[in-house]
Amino acid sequence: MSDSHESRHFKTILEKLRRGDAIQIVGLGDSLTYGWEASVSYFDLFVSRLRADYCGTAITGHNAGICGDTAGGGAGRIGRLLEISPDAVIVQFGINDLYAGVSVDSYRASVGAICRRVIRANAVPLLITSGPLLYPEQQRDIAPYYDALKATAMAYDCLCADVASYIRERSTDLVALYFDDGVHPNDAGYRAMSDALYDICHL
Repeated sequence: MSDSHESRHFKTILEKLRRGDAIQIVGLGDSLTYGWEASVSYFDLFVSRLRADYCGTAITGHNAGICGDTAGGGAGRIGRLLEISPDAVIVQFGINDLYAGVSVDSYRASVGAICRRVIRANAVPLLITSGPLLYPEQQRDIAPYYDALKATAMAYDCLCADVASYIRERSTDLVALYFDDGVHPNDAGYRAMSDALYDICHL
């Protein structure tokens, strides 16, 4: 698990999958969860792989990615998403918060609010970093938000899947994973995100 932190909450999802229990997963995030400009998003690829590997299990994915959304926006709409009683909520925010000028403290507070609501609803939050980003200055600027995400995961005993670090450490050509803006992955980039999330979760 990422950062050597084994989440008590996430273990319940692993147990359900291995028992063959039906599960529902919500993807709460921005354009990366939505899958902007790509054939399929990392979230939908992730759910499809779960279905293939746990073929005896009914797995439902609800993609709630909204282009341009921030963690504050996610905190504002998590209540409606919890009405379907999901088992897990994948939470992916950070890049829009950075570019919108949202402070790291405000970002941390919003992610924490999402975690609290999800846990109170007896669901499991799974936090993920949005990706490694292409350019060094982007990586420098996003780092405090990713650090805040990891700290929040520790505070709520959630798994934080550091997709960004996982991809950067293993990719020999980051440029090939992105559109020209260095922010939005192409199809290969979304595949890399899905594979990274799957591997970090030990699924």
